Amino acid sequence: MLKLEGKRMLKRFFSVVILVVGLVLAGAVGAAPLCTPQTPVGGKCEIVLGDVHLTQTSVGKVAVACKRLSVDRQVQGILNGATPTPDNVAAALNEYLAANDNRILPLVIGPNKKFYTTDHHHLGTAVWTYKGNYNDYDHSKVRFQAQITVDWSNTADITMDNFWEKMAAANQAWPYDNNGDKLTGRYTSEDGPYPQSFGQTKNDKYRSLSRWVRESCLYIKEGKEQCKKIANKLQITPNKGDFEEFVWANYLRKNLPWPKGKENEIDKLKEIYKKTPEKMASKDAKAFLTNLQYDPKKYGYNKKGMHLKLVFDGGCEDPTHKIIDK
Repeated sequence: MLKLEGKRMLKRFFSVVILVVGLVLAGAVGAAPLCTPQTPVGGKCEIVLGDVHLTQTSVGKVAVACKRLSVDRQVQGILNGATPTPDNVAAALNEYLAANDNRILPLVIGPNKKFYTTDHHHLGTAVWTYKGNYNDYDHSKVRFQAQITVDWSNTADITMDNFWEKMAAANQAWPYDNNGDKLTGRYTSEDGPYPQSFGQTKNDKYRSLSRWVRESCLYIKEGKEQCKKIANKLQITPNKGDFEEFVWANYLRKNLPWPKGKENEIDKLKEIYKKTPEKMASKDAKAFLTNLQYDPKKYGYNKKGMHLKLVFDGGCEDPTHKIIDK
């Protein structure tokens, strides 16, 4: 019995050693420098989670919960059986965030020399709110990989007096609240009308619905591998539309009223989702885009309504390979 217990302890010790060595190497090899106002456009860098400023008021909290579940699976895999602590969880999150170029934050440097991300608000919120069987980790120890896309830190005609106006005009910010209403105020502060951290984002229920619609290919987003067969069949070649998921969320909000009753949010989303194939394939959907001067092709308009069946694990969707005609 003592021999067996000794073997278990030895195995656990070596798994912890392997984890620590792996995390140290992951941090050392190819680690980018911290983002600074001097980082050039196109330059890659790392930014502390708490130093990221937001350009959206809201996220779909059901979509965030699914993203967080995915993060948890990855983190547990990196920990490889080691007991979670605030330090090794933060290190595992860093390894996870550095492992894939799809997780790089595109950053705008503002006239105040602060950094504003124009994408990955759902991932950022999932990481910020991530908790496991351990004390909460220190956000200051988690770093996103990032790339500078725009530098307005030394542009004479851009100051904090007109920064948010310029951001919206350049499609670098989504100037709507979580109910789809346009933000009409004049904002001059560092964060304008947007949350001060990923932990303060509001819930837009229709943004979660838009995720389900996207994953089932009822609109075809660039880079969605599961939609390639449908895209080829319908001869759809989408480009990436600005704030595509939010644009379609607003269309769905306008055309599918939120159900009444006492069901929870996920049950209500499932009820609405059943009605989306017809709505997404309608001429109204195309007219909605063109009225906003959005190119339907760029936003993946699927006029045939051909899509993949979704199966659900709680509020998390999983597209199958079964293609369904409208």
